[in-house]
Amino acid sequence: MELNNSQYVLDPRTWIMYYENLANDKHHNSYLNNSYRRTIQSGGSLTNSAASFMEPITLPQSKPHAQSPIKLVTHAQQQVENAKSEISRAVKKIKRKRGKLQNIKFKMAKINPETFHELQPSQLSLFNLPGHQTAVTRITYEHIRPAATFTKTSPIEFHISGGTEYLDLSKSTMHVRLRLKRGDGTIADSSDVNCGPVNYVLHALFNQIDVLIQNKIVTSSTGFYPYKAYMQTLLKYGKEAKESQLSSQLWIDDHQGTLDDADCNTGSNLGLYRRTAYIKNGKTVDLEGNIFHPLFSMNRYILNQVGVTVKFYRSRPEFYLMSVDEDADYYLEIEDMYLSIAKIHVHPGIVYGHDSILRTVNAKYPIVQNDVRTISLPAGQISFNFNNIFQNNRPNKVLIAFTGSQNIAGDYSLCPWTFKHCHLSEINLKVEGVPVSGNPVRVKFDSSSGESSIVAFRNLFEVAGKTLQDCGNGLNRDSFSEGYALYAFQLEPIFEGLDYLTLKRNERVNLECTFDSPLTEPTTIIIYSEFSGYFEITQTRDIIIQE
Repeated sequence: MELNNSQYVLDPRTWIMYYENLANDKHHNSYLNNSYRRTIQSGGSLTNSAASFMEPITLPQSKPHAQSPIKLVTHAQQQVENAKSEISRAVKKIKRKRGKLQNIKFKMAKINPETFHELQPSQLSLFNLPGHQTAVTRITYEHIRPAATFTKTSPIEFHISGGTEYLDLSKSTMHVRLRLKRGDGTIADSSDVNCGPVNYVLHALFNQIDVLIQNKIVTSSTGFYPYKAYMQTLLKYGKEAKESQLSSQLWIDDHQGTLDDADCNTGSNLGLYRRTAYIKNGKTVDLEGNIFHPLFSMNRYILNQVGVTVKFYRSRPEFYLMSVDEDADYYLEIEDMYLSIAKIHVHPGIVYGHDSILRTVNAKYPIVQNDVRTISLPAGQISFNFNNIFQNNRPNKVLIAFTGSQNIAGDYSLCPWTFKHCHLSEINLKVEGVPVSGNPVRVKFDSSSGESSIVAFRNLFEVAGKTLQDCGNGLNRDSFSEGYALYAFQLEPIFEGLDYLTLKRNERVNLECTFDSPLTEPTTIIIYSEFSGYFEITQTRDIIIQE
């Protein structure tokens, strides 16, 4: 009888010792010991599905005790002993055959005892339980109203007082109720009104959002908040999310190739038509969504007794509304607005422990800072070179888009999200004179001879961490040339699923572009970038910003 894998059985004492350790020693609890894997089994839920993983039965270099007693009394244990005896007889039988010894040595050499460790699926971990979560006792959501009355042009300010609870800004949202009005303040309730909101209007409403902790700005804001929100969402979320949960923020995709069609009633942009239906005939519409700010994306709780201030600055109506009326004069009135702030009720022992540690170590908060800046190009230009875009501070990621200068300034007849290809032929982002990824990105937008933009298109998935995964972003190769031309660059290597900071690199980043034909209109280049950073909070609740 041959010695095959199905008959191989390790010394039973190894398994006995393993299960005794699980039953008697908490340090061998596979739900708590994270030495061999990063993902911990936590059971099925809406946020964390049950997953199978392999567990080490023997640790590296460990051996079972030689004198461990073996008592085979149950039927299951007897089966193990029978298998062991059967293998032993098979080996002895083969050894008796002349000329087979070398073959046996060859088979046994396939298992290296120094690197061979047995595993089992997690479904066989029957002698322990997951740990108990006792640190967070309750999560509540407090509605924070504006600190003062506001007009259609004044900033809207919210004060989140520092109480006994911790704050989870990542789960906090903003809520607004909107109604379309004419410039004179009357409700636009007639059926012949031709005016509707741009896509993602919840975020298009605000040109800038400032967040202060303890009255201190942690990360600077350069405006262009709508483009931060739109670009992140466009690449991060797939079609299913955009058609379901993101509809709460009135994300309804513009039909490719028709983004600048401003006819809300009979035009060819079905997305604009559907969004208009929510505010037509004087109706109000409720919107709710997250805030695209580095502090509202952290995965750490803000300490108790820390105050947060959020300021919203409005965009011009011409930016967030579309209309074909020559004398269009409309705006969206904010009839109600509040922030829903997640407050974390923490066990007193945790509060006491944090306070003790804070006497010697500050609380640290890693963040991903983002920035949007623009470059203006005149009509007729066929190439350009812009040096040291980020003033010797190299970012980790960069997104670049081209749009009409009037689109970004705001015009009822134009969509701010129209990212035009401008007959670009080559775009080259260089770090210290070396092209990112080693080569410039070459494209061609000539439909008669065949378009070529597939490299730039696939880069969108690479930078978003979606390459070779069963997910997308709702864009396809045709979308790229029909209003969704985005050029993505990864300047820092990506290691998905790992939590780490990157070094600050004082390197020059240059941008070079060449067009197949001169620009037909004044054009603005939108440059979105991301950087790593962090700040600290002291025991006295002072904020220390790390450069």
